[in-house]
Amino acid sequence: MFQRVHHLSVLLPLLLLLFCTPNTIAAVPHRNPVATNSSDNGVGVAEGGGVVETRPYHHHHHHLQHFPSQWQNGTIDSTGIDNSLTEKDGKFLFTVVQFPNILCGSGINSGTCFTRTECLVKGGTIIDSCALGYGVCCQVKVTSCGGDITVNNTIVTNAEYDNTFNEGRNCVFKVQFDDTTNEICQIRYEFIDFDFVAPETTGVCSTDKLVFEDDRKSQYFCGKAPANYHWYVETAGTTSPQSFSISTDGTTSYNRKYAIRVTTIPCMQEVPTYCGQYYDGTSGQISSFNYGNGAYLAGLMYSICFQKEDGYCTYTLKKTSDNQFIGAPDMLRLPMGEGIAVEANPAAAGSAIICAIAIIQITAMYSTIPQCFYPSTMTSNNREAAFYVTINTLVDGNDNRNPVDTTAAGFQFDWETNTC
Repeated sequence: MFQRVHHLSVLLPLLLLLFCTPNTIAAVPHRNPVATNSSDNGVGVAEGGGVVETRPYHHHHHHLQHFPSQWQNGTIDSTGIDNSLTEKDGKFLFTVVQFPNILCGSGINSGTCFTRTECLVKGGTIIDSCALGYGVCCQVKVTSCGGDITVNNTIVTNAEYDNTFNEGRNCVFKVQFDDTTNEICQIRYEFIDFDFVAPETTGVCSTDKLVFEDDRKSQYFCGKAPANYHWYVETAGTTSPQSFSISTDGTTSYNRKYAIRVTTIPCMQEVPTYCGQYYDGTSGQISSFNYGNGAYLAGLMYSICFQKEDGYCTYTLKKTSDNQFIGAPDMLRLPMGEGIAVEANPAAAGSAIICAIAIIQITAMYSTIPQCFYPSTMTSNNREAAFYVTINTLVDGNDNRNPVDTTAAGFQFDWETNTC
């Protein structure tokens, strides 16, 4: 018996080489997973793939157990190891670990789950552990004015962040795709923190602006991003670099700052192409960009979409204040909505848009006469795969009407989904 164990200890390195591919990490059976964060865990894991595997060595028979859900909740119990194979029986057990390179952390304290070696090679900073301690939460930042983004979930900030800057800058960033990976169909930009000069009363960004190249849903962004604001941009499954630019006007004194997380979305996981924003869960709050900070942005045509969860068939929007809708003739469209009052004679109010039961218009940007009425609460009976609200604003902010109201605010809703 002792001689057999001796031979196994000598052969262990060879066994690890035999069973561990370049995209795995091997650990001995009674090793504490959390403790692996304190040492180099070896080579990396390929983007996007992996599970936990428990693999015993016994007369060339291999037994695998898969625990993909364990990575999501951050816990693993004793069932993660096959205790039916014990050293007492003269069998040797070791664990092969593969974990997905997914987002870890939140907000400005977020990154991607890599091995320690991968993180250092990518020029990242270790901010926490992940994958039950087998990986590290690796944060990659771009703080220069312009540059290439080559690592998923990279955070782009101004060099002084979280302090501000007050000068003119023109920065161009390129999101690079790995030609060896599956096609990327979208990029999700998470506005962790964003504060630029607000748009003019017409909604035009003439001083500062953020522009996403080839984005059909927006012209530009400026002003202040509300909490949890994000934006999806289509990439058409290309591997060519996708650009976005930031420009500020040095002649206007303003304390600016930005922090944006850049996440690529594989084609198999893309959201509907008309969605500028996409929310899951059963409740939350949505706001227009720059809400409560000045004018509503021009040049937008997009939908805010909600994941249709199992067991939920409708959703409800409820405005958060009585006077939040300031800014006609832009409109919100609720598909197959119920309980929305209709303007008796919309043409008399100077509107070229015929108001229907599925439309509400935001009032009083260019006219003191409301374009369409709206109730406090709206419920959609849409039973499609995704719930959505469509937003259209003026293409360039210039529609030849005299602006009489300079307090255009956009919109803010509390939303919730309703059981079937």
